[in-house]
Amino acid sequence: MDLKSAHHTGFVVRNLENSINFYTRVLGLTLAIEPSPWADGPGLDSGLGLRGARIRSASIAVGVSTLIELVEFGHATPAVNAPNRDSLRTAHMCFEVDDAVATRAELITKGVRFTSEVNEITEGPQAGWKWVYFLDPDEITLELIEVSK
Repeated sequence: MDLKSAHHTGFVVRNLENSINFYTRVLGLTLAIEPSPWADGPGLDSGLGLRGARIRSASIAVGVSTLIELVEFGHATPAVNAPNRDSLRTAHMCFEVDDAVATRAELITKGVRFTSEVNEITEGPQAGWKWVYFLDPDEITLELIEVSK
């Protein structure tokens, strides 16, 4: 087996256009794959454990090799008790930046809601790293990290 790299991270969003706007205009990322038309089918029923699911999606590029897939559901009924939950809200995507403090300040001027101040690791192998969490329009947790070299 050869897992080459992470291809994409998928987030379920309430409104595809609002999310595209946030990731492209607010965060300055690039729309890599235009919004798809609504789709349905047996792959969604069995693959996602949802009956009657209709979805549409778009992908946002992060750097040269990573995508964020934004997925909006039309109608869907859970077919099973879905195991892919994160009740602690710790699942997230992290963006590396050169200056976490400056990036946080810039995003605040654009209306982005942060859940903390910038934190710094003071000891151990990650000493000097700075990190902070923020939320997208669907309250998906995102993170900025400044890695000391």
